[in-house]
Amino acid sequence: IKKAGITENEAQLIVYRRDLVRDIKTAYFNFLKADQAVKIYYQALWLQEKNLTLTQSLIKNDKLIPVAALQIQAEISDTKAQIVEAENNKQKAAAYLNFLINKPLDSTVEIDEKLSNTSNSNLTKNGREELLQLNAGINQLKLNAELKKLSWTPTLGIFLDAGYQGFGYNFDTDQRYVLGGFQLKWNLFGGLQQQNKKRIAINELQNLESKSQEIERQLQLQLFTCERNLSTAKAKYDANKESVSFNDEAYRVIQIRYRDGQAIPIELSQALFQKTKSQLQESITLIDIKIAEAEVERAAASFQFNK
Repeated sequence: IKKAGITENEAQLIVYRRDLVRDIKTAYFNFLKADQAVKIYYQALWLQEKNLTLTQSLIKNDKLIPVAALQIQAEISDTKAQIVEAENNKQKAAAYLNFLINKPLDSTVEIDEKLSNTSNSNLTKNGREELLQLNAGINQLKLNAELKKLSWTPTLGIFLDAGYQGFGYNFDTDQRYVLGGFQLKWNLFGGLQQQNKKRIAINELQNLESKSQEIERQLQLQLFTCERNLSTAKAKYDANKESVSFNDEAYRVIQIRYRDGQAIPIELSQALFQKTKSQLQESITLIDIKIAEAEVERAAASFQFNK
């Protein structure tokens, strides 16, 4: 029974470690999201400032009215506010990650650029430690039930005592003695206590076996759901990747037309907005793939710990 209890505790520890690995990976990827958002907003701000310079030049040449510059300046102010928000989100994400890995909250987070790429690695599916934990508990209850059955069995005790007894410190054969015996204990009648204990142990065993089957189905559903979420994340990324190409080209064309006086400021602003939005979506969905992979890895219990 104690050995099964040790197995249960070991499985519980591995469950905690797997959850921690998933949480750390997810926190890191959320930090990457915030970091990418900051970079994209700064890029948008740079483009807006270039557009403001171009617009002011067109105004001087009487190709645009002055209100066009005011509109872009307002958009620049909005972008600066978004940068502040994105920076704060980045700091919060970094603090939470440092909290999980037991570092000072303001520690610098190092970025591994390789993790920004999608991974097509096949995750191996291992047995879930939650089931091992439950099976160890079931084994304990089975052994406990067997122990209750043995309460009707007599127990035999054997004792042996040897030493010296007498006056003074003369350790000779006259003072040496050996005493031994047997003790038989048989509980012939204990009321209904033992029967009730046996019945309770059997009921606990049946309940835990039913719970084990239910949890096994839940874990299978969890893995199935995580795999579908990963597939969805990859599809979204592919779609957003195409959208980035289209919006980049659209912005390039409208910027040329705007420079030639063939497009109005609202067209340029809308094109830049769509360009920035698609870049954000691509960045988010790319990292969502990594988060979904971490969830699948957890559901499949495939992360390999160092021995």
